[in-house]
Amino acid sequence: MTSRICPKCQGPIEPLQWVFQVATGIYVSPFITPTDFSRDAIITEMHAECVNGERLSNQELPYHCHGCGDPIVGWAEIIYGVVGRKPRTPWIRPEERGNGLYFVSHVRCWDGKWDNWLRQLGLPT
Repeated sequence: MTSRICPKCQGPIEPLQWVFQVATGIYVSPFITPTDFSRDAIITEMHAECVNGERLSNQELPYHCHGCGDPIVGWAEIIYGVVGRKPRTPWIRPEERGNGLYFVSHVRCWDGKWDNWLRQLGLPT
């Protein structure tokens, strides 16, 4: 479960603020955001304005893994980043997420390779 404190600026993350959330999930085509989502799926979350934006690019369907470059196909276990508004309790998935993901990788391709990328964004690893 994530903290309600931004790991970059140490400020509170309040409902309806824009956030960047990194989480795990199961990709089910043709849906934009993965399923099998719970609080435990969230790896980290921070204010969207605290992310070094030049490192983010929105990827629309069809998704390709940042690790291996292969397409993300149905029922793949993935790690992904999304920008949206922090929902009110009890909801956990950001709202107004848009039509894509800002990061997507097969879980098998993650294997710590992207820790440096997360550090560049200002996220803890």
